Amino acid sequence: MSIDEKALGSDQKVRPNRPAGSARIPPLSIDAVKDKGTTAAAIANASWTWGRGQYFPSNLIKVMAHCPRLAQTEVDYANAVIFDEDSWLNGVQQAGFVDRCLKEMLINAVAATNRCRYSLNHHSFIGLNTFDQAGRRDEYLPKFLHIHEFDVPPHNQNYTALEFALLRYAKKICLDPHTVTDDEFKEMRQRLADYNIKAKPAISAPDNERLINSQIVEVTWLISHFCLLTRWFSVLHVEDEGAENEANFLAFYEQLVPPEIIARNNQLLGTDF
Repeated sequence: MSIDEKALGSDQKVRPNRPAGSARIPPLSIDAVKDKGTTAAAIANASWTWGRGQYFPSNLIKVMAHCPRLAQTEVDYANAVIFDEDSWLNGVQQAGFVDRCLKEMLINAVAATNRCRYSLNHHSFIGLNTFDQAGRRDEYLPKFLHIHEFDVPPHNQNYTALEFALLRYAKKICLDPHTVTDDEFKEMRQRLADYNIKAKPAISAPDNERLINSQIVEVTWLISHFCLLTRWFSVLHVEDEGAENEANFLAFYEQLVPPEIIARNNQLLGTDF
């Protein structure tokens, strides 16, 4: 499926598709949870943390609240591979081995490959914010619009050698991890080595090798975690937060995400979750 960018003016209004059906498991509000201590606190923690300083209660955490321990542990667990940036403890790097922009590209690639509405819509928006905050806004549209066909000419030219290698890796993990070859793994290590030397020219060969191992473990877990999440969202019919919810994500999505991306998401998703 290709998008005809010429058919979409930058100011043209494109509305998100509405999925057929409704949530199979209803989100729980803080008031509805039985445990007003740790589980309610977990919803509040996720709402403030993932809202980046604003209270944004998501259907993700509200559906997880049906399994309280899952909701209670999700924020720290997920942040470790998604949002934590270059974090250190006792002189040892703990997380953030790969930059956030690259992670958002991989998340969107998984969401597009698995055709998951909740992840694709949310991370189209989060990816835009991430690239914007990194001063890379001009890269967002060419990289994200064709991320579902990154390996199809001429769209493959929009990606660096490292981005291409990792996007190929992500797609294969989604479809069949047994198809990742030793040569592809070797190439990915070399691309990461070059990436690290560019960021830290004085890095030693042993330190670079250790860093590459950490990066591969991190991105593989990130990709695999979103394989889990995208299947979980889709089969449970987790809905995007709309006007009927405490926070209206769809209003931000419709207003701020480029119309080309919304149209692409609509075409990929149809009326599926």
